[in-house]
Amino acid sequence: MRFSTLSELGRGVLITGGAGAGKTHALSSIIEELAPTLEMSPFQVVPVLSAMHGARRRLLQRLTTLQRSCRNRGIDLFLEVSTIDAFALSLVAKLQERTPSDLPNFEAGDFAPVHRAAVSAMSRDSIRQMCAHTFPFVVIDELQDCRGTRLEFVMAVAECVPVIVAADDFQVLDAEGSCPALDQCKARLRTVDLGEKSVRTNDGAVIATAKALRTGSRTSSGVSCYFAPSGDVAAATIMTVSRKWRGSTAILAFKCEGSPFVERVFTALTKPRRPDEKMRPISVAWDPSERSERAAALSPLTALPEALSAAARAEEHGLSQAHRECWNRCARRARRRGEPSVRKQELLEELRRSLHFNRAFAIKGMRRVFTTIHSAKNQEWHNVVVLWSATHFRTATSVELKRRLLYNAVTRAKANCVIVADGAAHKWADDPVLGLLGQPTQELVDASRPKNPGSRRRKRSTKRAS
Repeated sequence: MRFSTLSELGRGVLITGGAGAGKTHALSSIIEELAPTLEMSPFQVVPVLSAMHGARRRLLQRLTTLQRSCRNRGIDLFLEVSTIDAFALSLVAKLQERTPSDLPNFEAGDFAPVHRAAVSAMSRDSIRQMCAHTFPFVVIDELQDCRGTRLEFVMAVAECVPVIVAADDFQVLDAEGSCPALDQCKARLRTVDLGEKSVRTNDGAVIATAKALRTGSRTSSGVSCYFAPSGDVAAATIMTVSRKWRGSTAILAFKCEGSPFVERVFTALTKPRRPDEKMRPISVAWDPSERSERAAALSPLTALPEALSAAARAEEHGLSQAHRECWNRCARRARRRGEPSVRKQELLEELRRSLHFNRAFAIKGMRRVFTTIHSAKNQEWHNVVVLWSATHFRTATSVELKRRLLYNAVTRAKANCVIVADGAAHKWADDPVLGLLGQPTQELVDASRPKNPGSRRRKRSTKRAS
């Protein structure tokens, strides 16, 4: 799969493969091969897009090195790494020549009006020609996460310029069955399958578990699965098995906030301990959901009046320093419109939008993190602990969807992975998902307590007597 000229790309290429098979590496390799032949002018740019911010961060780290390498060789390579939603928003602003205040109204996280506006603009021949001259080709990673209006926008882009996309239909975590994005791309583009062999990890247990979950066949050499009767025992198990681990660690769960089991594990891991206890608390960063962060940021503003004077400073309205930047933007827009006041709803919408983008574009460099399986998508750590609880699936979640969730969690690991299930082993005896992993490990010891504290006192008294 090599492309020496842009004409060989044709309408584009679809790269498929399992988690860790090297799809992102294949995308960057194609960009590097085509870079010397592009002869890009300053007004041209290659958009590199993804639906999820985790993939965007990974692409940004990889392609920053590629751009530096091309610059050292005297090759001009201009890349724009962003999400599909942000690219659609910038495209609408450029094509329709609108100011940000005149853009389609949309809630933070709901870009459907922006997608529709972009598709409508790109239906004109003049806009298509402009896109073809501005973008030599477009790169899209994790295409399987596109659906609805976002997928319509991606297909509209594919009608204008060649596209290079990567996807894996088994990593769709909120639906089952066929993936509409892959079905449409397979009908239009040339398909290159990288298979299921992982280049992310050499750990045989992780590879065997991933294959078993993906194919639905039982393995006898899967990752270790521990059954914890309580959150305290689960935390002690995590401390014990991770004692010799090196590098970054992620503790993943289907649901973090509102799960008593997960919250108890987090509390037990981080609580202070007595001097006579062997295990010490470990520092784990809790990665809260965007919904809870938004509620915490907006709750102080509920008592504000419906109209706020645009001439006043943020402090005069009782706003904190964290809200000052959003207030200043709203006040400037109100003064440009000639309005004496700022509507409370406008300020709340600006705060929601700012929180969404600041959270999404933050580079997370935490060594140990507690997060959900959905948030862990498109990321990787050296070590992964999966907290698996039956209470997380009180709704009618299918077996295939559970396999996909556990597959996505296990394949985040580069070196070590264990599963800690909530409850006794007999409760999971007939589970169709954990049953694929072979004989589970059941020896659990609460390592937060000494095995026999009285024996230590007897040893100390014996030494004094001697």
